[in-house]
Amino acid sequence: MTWEMILVLILLAGCLVAFSFEKIPTDAVALGAFCLLLFTGILSPKEAFSVFSNEAPLTVAAMFILSHLLVATGGVGKLAEMLSWVAKKGVSPAILVMMILAASVSAFINNTPVVAVFIPVIMAVARDQGMSPSKFLIPLSYASLLGGCCTLIGTSTNLVVHGVAVAEGHPGFGMFELGKVGLPIAVIGIAYTAIFAKRVLPDRGTVSSILAPEERGAQIYQIMIDRGSPLIGRPVLDFLRQSGGAKLLELRRQAMTIRADLDEQRLQQYDRLTIVVNRENVVRNAGQPDSLKFGEASDLELGIETLSRVKGGLYEGVVTPQSSLIGRTLREFRFRQRHGGLVLAVHRRGHNLKGRFADTPLRVGDTLLLVCPAHAEEQLTEESELAFNEPETQEDKPKPKASWHRAAVWAAIAAVVVVSTFNWAPISGAAIAACALLVLARITDARSAYRAIDWTIVMLIFGMLALGEAFSKTGLASMIANSAVNFTMSAVPQSMAPYFLLSAFIFITLILTEVMSNNATAILAAPLAIKTATVLGVSTQPFLVGVTLAASLAFACPMGYQTHMMVYGPGGYRFLDFFKIGLPLNLIAWITASLLIPYFWPMHP
Repeated sequence: MTWEMILVLILLAGCLVAFSFEKIPTDAVALGAFCLLLFTGILSPKEAFSVFSNEAPLTVAAMFILSHLLVATGGVGKLAEMLSWVAKKGVSPAILVMMILAASVSAFINNTPVVAVFIPVIMAVARDQGMSPSKFLIPLSYASLLGGCCTLIGTSTNLVVHGVAVAEGHPGFGMFELGKVGLPIAVIGIAYTAIFAKRVLPDRGTVSSILAPEERGAQIYQIMIDRGSPLIGRPVLDFLRQSGGAKLLELRRQAMTIRADLDEQRLQQYDRLTIVVNRENVVRNAGQPDSLKFGEASDLELGIETLSRVKGGLYEGVVTPQSSLIGRTLREFRFRQRHGGLVLAVHRRGHNLKGRFADTPLRVGDTLLLVCPAHAEEQLTEESELAFNEPETQEDKPKPKASWHRAAVWAAIAAVVVVSTFNWAPISGAAIAACALLVLARITDARSAYRAIDWTIVMLIFGMLALGEAFSKTGLASMIANSAVNFTMSAVPQSMAPYFLLSAFIFITLILTEVMSNNATAILAAPLAIKTATVLGVSTQPFLVGVTLAASLAFACPMGYQTHMMVYGPGGYRFLDFFKIGLPLNLIAWITASLLIPYFWPMHP
């Protein structure tokens, strides 16, 4: 082995470890590898920067925009609402219909926004029908993955492998080509999950899911202590306890926010307090003589002035993959100052964060239990910071977008599908043109479009494409492929070697996807698959299809796919919940793909 091979192998191992432990952002790891390959001379500047000409990341970015617009205009929400009437038939029928709806939409748009839209609908339906949301949320995440395997634009992984294949001079995939195997896997997977989810998945809920609507509602007041108020000198906490169990959002004194030792603070003249009062507590305590009520008469009696009152509530929001909260603490983000809300707890992978959670960097899938005004919930949703687990009430809903906006977005996505299916233009050009036309039609603006892109994934793809290039250039991919082929030839009959290696590729890719980014896995496995097929003297297409599908079919671990982390907190899940229902589904997908891929894409065309 040359020193270049050794260095690339070390870089590859380092990336695998970093992706598995998630201590460093994935895009930073990938771009760090890119820089090392450039500075060590393994890749020349021309070779390194040639990855930015690959069409896959740009296509992925365009599909993020189209997906966001479809959700923002209500194009997915209408489908999700169909679930409410089916739930009356029972858990299994509701899971089946929900998975079919989610998989159908995920076949054409990014699965993250699909899951984000379905979560609050499922939470509300489960509560109304007396069902546990934990029976539905893992199936929802699985459905988004299964649907994404049916078309070229279903997931970013499909587009990435397509881009790698085209860049290497091999045929890519047609719009519905992956569906030859993806659709049977989706049908089998949905049937399996609908049958066994009710029996295998636990009955669990989160804090907000067990609260009645009136308990989640709240009023947020900003009051000022007037001169001569009888409250002056009283401990702040005594005042809050008397205020129907109020929570303090902020205490300002002389234009400064008081943060330290609030339990020892006593009220002073002209203090400004922002407090939240739960409506249920106000009702429960209304008949008690010592309870505090806010209004003109009470203000005069207490010597306070109510400066403002807004409607708010207790919400549960999940950190989305596009959120700017990722890698930052609540204190750094200035969450309370920006949105006027108070985070009561942070839930991560089945456990509440202990200690000073405001100083703990947040991750994708963290669930925040917070109190905030209703307008803050709308803002956080609009900016894709959090996906909330409770749907808005009719009176809280923002003014809906014009219906023609929704129709225009659906038409744009349909145009991308048609143009790509008939090869009238490259999919990258069609997707970018669709986005540009929607901006020109003022259905969105350029700033909102750029904000809809998950730049973490885009930068990860660019960085890993460079590592994949080094994997091929140094001869490491050829060496591994030759070793694998020679070993296989000595262990099985020569005629069976391609089928054995294909199945092995699918299995190994499935395992790697469970512990690291699916896009990174696909980019690293694709060049190796091409080299292996070349050494065997067979078609590269079966191996590329196998890698593509396997890189998206991660069901056994919650870290296997970002939508799994989105449902982890809202469903109150534990690691073993995914393993118990997901491992058999992984095996089903592996066996189905191993049998069907050689049938539709022969080894010797």
